[in-house]
Parts: sequence; structure tokens; C-alpha cells
Amino acid sequence: MLRTKNLYIPLLACEFKRLLKLWTAAAATDQERLYLVAICIFIRLFNCRFPVFGLVTSGARGVLSCAYNEIIHVETKLDKKPPLEEYTPAIFIADQEAVQVDLRKPLDALNMATFIAYLVIVHAPRIQKLFESVSEVDDSVAEYLLDRRTKDLPTPLQIARKMGPADGKWHKQPPPRKDTKGAAKAQRKEATPSELDSIAEEIVDDE
Repeated sequence: MLRTKNLYIPLLACEFKRLLKLWTAAAATDQERLYLVAICIFIRLFNCRFPVFGLVTSGARGVLSCAYNEIIHVETKLDKKPPLEEYTPAIFIADQEAVQVDLRKPLDALNMATFIAYLVIVHAPRIQKLFESVSEVDDSVAEYLLDRRTKDLPTPLQIARKMGPADGKWHKQPPPRKDTKGAAKAQRKEATPSELDSIAEEIVDDE
């Protein structure tokens, strides 16, 4: 987890799954993929294509994978018209040839410790540098911008500064809960003595 002032950016998602009889190795990675997709969608809000990693473990064994944002460019040729260009955001999860580690083996334990150190010392400062660029992104980290078609786009820091509480409400809100208990109590509420007197007076007047 990288903290850039008040912004927290997860870089490694970990999930422990104990493989049971009805739980396959493929199904065990589904939750990790959901984590990676959620992180990529969050990072995409700031126009970033920064790689993030996932680790799913079962006991001392684990599998490392990676995910990142990308923009797919599709050009459609039209008759007697300029070609139609479409840019579609996509998330790629690189787990087809994922790295498997066994912490019971000294070499795998050393490689895992080196990988964690790499995330902290080398990988995390790169995205931190992205958010330190006020007016223009530094060339050393410009490759991590998702949309680089023009230099007029705001920097990740400028995008973050413009965000407000409304930007956190992009997901579908649950429907309001009905107060069924309150309605039931209102139906069971007994009439007060004054209400009984007024009802009796109305009955007498009707007669």
C-alpha cells in the first residue's frame, strides 16, 4: 500500500485460499482477480496505467500475477470517409504464466523477499513521482500515463485535486430500506383518551 499524502494506492493484493475438495485452483484465483480489477479501475481514475500485483496463497505455496490498464486502439475503415478511430480502456491480467513460489524453499523465499523489497524501494516511488508532478509529468514516468495522445490532459495530481465527495458515488447505490417495523408499530399504536373522547363525540353527533 502506497500512501501519497491523503491518497492510498494498493500495489499488492493478497488472498489466502485453502483448497478444499470442491474448491479448484482456478476458482481460488477469482477473488484475487477481482482485487486486481478493482485496483486498476481505481488507478484509471487518475489516467494511470501503473502495474499492480496479486498474490494468492495456499499454505506455504503461492502464485504471483500482475494486472495493468491499457487503451485499445481500433481503426475502422469506411467507404469514402476518414477512418473511424475508437479508443477503449481495458484491463489486462497477466496470469497465464504466473510465477509459483514455495516459501519452504530457500531460493523461493529469497526471491519473494526481493520482490517485496522491489515494490517498496523501486516500484512505489515511480507512481509517487506521478502524483508529485503539478503541471507536467516528468519524462521518466510519463510511460505510466494511460492516455498520452495529447499533452493538454491534466496530471494525476490535478485530477485528484478536482475530485470531491460526489466522485465516490459512481457505483450504484442500494435502494432505500423501508421502515417496516415503524409502520407496524404505528398500526399497533393505541388511541389516547383524548382521541377516544373525540371519536365518541363524532358518533353522538352522527346519531
